[in-house]
Amino acid sequence: MKLADLHLHTHFSDGTYSPEELAAHAREQGLDAVALTDHDSVEGCERMQSACQKEGLEFIPGAELTAEVTGQEVHILGYWMDLSSGRLRSELQRFSGGAAAAGSRHGHPTQ
Repeated sequence: MKLADLHLHTHFSDGTYSPEELAAHAREQGLDAVALTDHDSVEGCERMQSACQKEGLEFIPGAELTAEVTGQEVHILGYWMDLSSGRLRSELQRFSGGAAAAGSRHGHPTQ
């Protein structure tokens, strides 16, 4: 049986670890696959993909997208994001207003 964690964050969002640290930790925990789902960002995905390859992990690029439905904030997990899509990156950047806004919007102080 393969084990996976499909909802992980790095310091590109509200997580603590770098993509490299997170991949190493995932391997230490016996995981076979991981998805990076930083808030409104795919900025850490390329580094995570490389780190997972070095650790022998399957990698799923993703993001946790913020939306509003009838005045309520909701988070939608998206997987298999096309990291080469300029439109995806520009829309995420436009929406989030950058990493500082994303961190503060999710109740986490920026560093």
